[in-house]
Amino acid sequence: ANGDKLGVLYVNTGQALTITTFDMATELWSTNRPGGPDYTTIGAGLSAEFLLSFDLAWRAADAKFIVIYQDADETVIGLPWDRVSWVSCTDAGTWGTGAYVYGGGLAVDYNFSYALSGTSGRTHFIFDGKLTAGAGHQGVIHRSLNSSDTLQTAQLILDETQLGLDGLGFVTEGRPKIVGTEVLYPYGQIAGN
Repeated sequence: ANGDKLGVLYVNTGQALTITTFDMATELWSTNRPGGPDYTTIGAGLSAEFLLSFDLAWRAADAKFIVIYQDADETVIGLPWDRVSWVSCTDAGTWGTGAYVYGGGLAVDYNFSYALSGTSGRTHFIFDGKLTAGAGHQGVIHRSLNSSDTLQTAQLILDETQLGLDGLGFVTEGRPKIVGTEVLYPYGQIAGN
């Protein structure tokens, strides 16, 4: 939310991510802000469960929406790997250039992403994946973006072993929330495991 404005992110008929806002004081919808990442190209290789995996947060410090989205696969050692990227969009509708949130060059999948507004102009990204390729557990990763668009160190905040699901896998069952200094992350076991 942007003060008394509510941001809405969606894929328009031209298949581009678009932002519009609803002003709660005037009860009017704003002009659309098309021009975000094009889902005809990034969505081509995505399965249906990831296709609409995107979210936004308002960063009041510089009047920008910060968007996190499921990007096109990256090929690493000859195989495709899921990627999560972020991009900014000013309140006036100028879109920046997308960049990976984490994992460029790593043979690890990243998906199911969320963006949450924090204090001091920070945007918090929550997504599933691993911090390193190979050994290790799938988990929930947190990485913040400061007001100067610098990504901070990624942290594994929850993994399969903490959930008692070691090797079984888990899925997001709803939107994470920041309550005080804690992140609440709803999850469930993958069906059939």
